[in-house]
Amino acid sequence: MRIVILTEDEPFHSSDSFRHLFEILPNEFNVVLTVIAEFSPDGPSASRIATSFNIIRVFGMLPFLHAVWRYARFGRAKTRQLEALFREKKSVVVSGVRDVNAEEILSSIRQAEPDLIVSVTMHHLFGPELLGLAPCLNLHLSLLPNHRGLMPVFWALHAGDSETGVTVHIVDEKIDNGDILVQKRVPILSRRLDPLYRELKFEGMGALANAISLISGNEIVKETRDLSRSENIAERSARGVPERKDVRSFLASGNHLF
Repeated sequence: MRIVILTEDEPFHSSDSFRHLFEILPNEFNVVLTVIAEFSPDGPSASRIATSFNIIRVFGMLPFLHAVWRYARFGRAKTRQLEALFREKKSVVVSGVRDVNAEEILSSIRQAEPDLIVSVTMHHLFGPELLGLAPCLNLHLSLLPNHRGLMPVFWALHAGDSETGVTVHIVDEKIDNGDILVQKRVPILSRRLDPLYRELKFEGMGALANAISLISGNEIVKETRDLSRSENIAERSARGVPERKDVRSFLASGNHLF
């Protein structure tokens, strides 16, 4: 099976979690192309400067400086490791992408002739042309339809949830919508955002490997449910980037960012 992976250059946990994916993914799955978009927790339209100012505005100066320190110490190396990992697996790598729906990206995907497109925690909406190139799966770090949209791990902690999880679903043109293929529940044992995010990335890779195997064997057992049938629930649970008041209530409830 020829697979195209669409992901973001998240600098702290992506390389380790993708290495885990390749450890558990059978050899017959061939990642022929990897498209790595610029990491933008505010969404693809935000510039790096705008994102930096927004992080300071919402989370405060100390968390921003902590993130900058972590990136200076680990982030650049992790970014290089991510690209090197895909090249080690003989994948063509296109990085620094701002819009996965751009014609040059669509052209690269067409040339790769994928049997399956796999999106891993992307903050991009996929247009109809991209979705028409091959069946597309997405890994989302929540128990959909709960906590659709951006920063689902933050919102699960903010809501005081006792458990969260990961979902692999078929992608359509709506936000985090489509039939669920694999879902795994994860108890929230620590109220710390970054460690929980890392845990879910690793759990998600296991769910993703399972979903890819199901599709390759035509064993799509419809535990799947069409999320559009739960539209009222899903629309209420869709959230975006938090505001400062959300972060204050997040911390006041005993949660931590790191």
